[in-house]
Amino acid sequence: MDETINSFSLLHPDIQRWIYQQKWNELRPAQVEAIKLIRKTKNNLIISAPTASGKTEAAFLPLLSDLIESKNEKCFLFYISPLKALINDQTERLKSISESMYIDIIPWHGDIPSGIKNKAFKSSKCVLLITPESIEAMLINNPQKVRKIFKNTKAIVIDEYHSFIGNDRGEQLFSLIYRLEKFSDHIPRKIGLSATIGDFKKVSKVLESDIYGFPKNIDSSLGSNYSIKMSLKGYEYENNKLKLEEILSENDKKGSKIDFGKNEPPIAIIKDINRFRDNTNLVFPNSRNSVEDFTFLGNSLSRNNNQKEIYHAHHGLLANDIRINIEKKARKGISPMTIICTSTLEMGIDIGSVDNVFQIGSPFTVSTLRQRLGRSGRRGQSPILRVFIAEDSNQEHDIKENILRDKLVHTLALINLIKEGWYETPEREGISLCTISHQIISLISQLGGASPAKIWTYFSDNSKYQISRENFKKILLNLGEMDLIIQTESKIIFLSDKGENLSNNYDFYSSFITEEEYRVYSSGRKLGIIPLNGMLAEDDVLALAGKNWKIISIDEESKVISVLPTSIKGSVPTSTGSFSRHEKVLKEMKKIYEANEIPPFLDNKAKDLLLQARTAYLNLQLNKFEIIGDLEGQVTWFPWVGTRTINAASLLIEIASGEHPQRTELTIKSNYSSLLQTSEFANKLGMESCFDQIFNLIVSNESKFNFPKGKWSWLLTEDLILRDAMKRELNIEEAINLFKSFKEIKVQSDIEL
Repeated sequence: MDETINSFSLLHPDIQRWIYQQKWNELRPAQVEAIKLIRKTKNNLIISAPTASGKTEAAFLPLLSDLIESKNEKCFLFYISPLKALINDQTERLKSISESMYIDIIPWHGDIPSGIKNKAFKSSKCVLLITPESIEAMLINNPQKVRKIFKNTKAIVIDEYHSFIGNDRGEQLFSLIYRLEKFSDHIPRKIGLSATIGDFKKVSKVLESDIYGFPKNIDSSLGSNYSIKMSLKGYEYENNKLKLEEILSENDKKGSKIDFGKNEPPIAIIKDINRFRDNTNLVFPNSRNSVEDFTFLGNSLSRNNNQKEIYHAHHGLLANDIRINIEKKARKGISPMTIICTSTLEMGIDIGSVDNVFQIGSPFTVSTLRQRLGRSGRRGQSPILRVFIAEDSNQEHDIKENILRDKLVHTLALINLIKEGWYETPEREGISLCTISHQIISLISQLGGASPAKIWTYFSDNSKYQISRENFKKILLNLGEMDLIIQTESKIIFLSDKGENLSNNYDFYSSFITEEEYRVYSSGRKLGIIPLNGMLAEDDVLALAGKNWKIISIDEESKVISVLPTSIKGSVPTSTGSFSRHEKVLKEMKKIYEANEIPPFLDNKAKDLLLQARTAYLNLQLNKFEIIGDLEGQVTWFPWVGTRTINAASLLIEIASGEHPQRTELTIKSNYSSLLQTSEFANKLGMESCFDQIFNLIVSNESKFNFPKGKWSWLLTEDLILRDAMKRELNIEEAINLFKSFKEIKVQSDIEL
């Protein structure tokens, strides 16, 4: 209590009064520490604490105190969020704190009217809540006004900080912040907020500065006074034709109702969820299609049982008003509801108290599962997580991941790592060349033209951008050859008409690829959007907002699809993205296979599946060997390394032997002789220059390896595209080390797979 009193006394009286009005008995641990550090020091900070632990107040109570006390004519705080919905939510939250304090709280994103945005330029004391894309747009369209705002910005708060680490959107955000600091000659304090911080030193690197030094860490994620309540139910498909979409499609063809008397996994899962229909629940499948399918299935079950339809779909393709209405209804908590959602409700949008979180299928990462788990257990209750894992029949497949029950064991590994307090750390560092090429065009637009030397000053800091002067020149020359920039006789570089058209396009502001979208309307009401990654035609059926819609017409010019309700089951024309497994997760999976204890939260079927997995693991003798199969022919290698290393190892095999190995999340399948050749090849490589050596070999051998590209990779030369993709997608050094120690790997050939 003394700590609370000490921190409370550091706050401005207006903020103290607000806390009294909330009838708080004490400050949360993260708030106590943050208030002291923000009010007494100038350090950058990362505040790591569970969802609903008061991270927002931990940052803003002391920052608003600073804002109130500031003698400057103008004073700003920046709040940066990955989600527009989170900005809307936090806007109301901050308005409730700052009411009557003469502080403007101004949201700024694509859905906010210009009249509200323009208030920021006139405000004297203001909190500006904004997305990275809107910062990009501001710098291009209103650079001098943004410069004035940023010169008077005391601090930048980055919410859901983990979501910006090690990815394209984060690279864009941090580049924008670096550019703003250079442009305005002002470096504000930066504060990251997150519930899932991994290696603190790695994730903090981008917040390090000459003025504020290395960031301080406030970690109240450990020592929480509540326990996690958990259950995991296992299911096994009888054959491969009984997936949810097949069940629903088959019933549509028969024109009959769904047989809820069956006990196939999808039906069994929705019946289990329906037992908790009197609570407020969040259900997380792993795709938009599954969201729509399970919403449809849940409401079909409700009608079948003469119950009220309480299932609601929530994902990024739905119209804003539909999502907002669902969030408001949940926040009020007047009636029970079950929201089936994607990651749109994974982060800190306030939807009130959630009784249960359900996870259908194996989550992608530890951080994802922890974020979802954190949505329940609010208001002082223990978080409750109920997981459903459905595995394919062993009789249908001879796939190693299936035999080893990969989904179940992967999920158990994530749960174990949550208990340890471990989360994924970024495997990409610095800023990619494709992001830099995009930022160069944006900077030229912002400055209205500049010399190459001036542009270079923005990107020359090797601790931030890690680009050589040679590659910088190569990018500029290529942009010139693409007719995106022009250079005058005075050596000043401007955007060409083609470059202006590119930078003025709305799509230029984002780092993620946006597909062509059609707006979907029913009787004049917007239901949402549909990305056209497939062909649609009249009479096709869509699934949207938990209902099914028959396409009546498609207006190609206005990009509008008109629909009417139908009883026929439809689908969402969109795919699920891939994800990368961290090596730590693979190592934890190996431990689970080799352990004897059975987690107490597994039901009987899940226990059976785990025993099946361990039996298969021992039968394959994977406890003794990493490589199994015919040593005179093809073998299967279990290296137990992360996705980026498996990808790099596969590339090395191709370069060294010419073979194109098959790879999965767990294995590499190739001829044993190819592995031996690759080991010899790796041992001849010098580690200091291994990246360049591999790069040169790929170019000379014309490798067919498939390298994913970034949205702005097309701005680079072919060699820079390759170099950039290698850094983004591969861990070359780890793969080489893997093959250098290949002689120590135990091999057996008694079992043929």
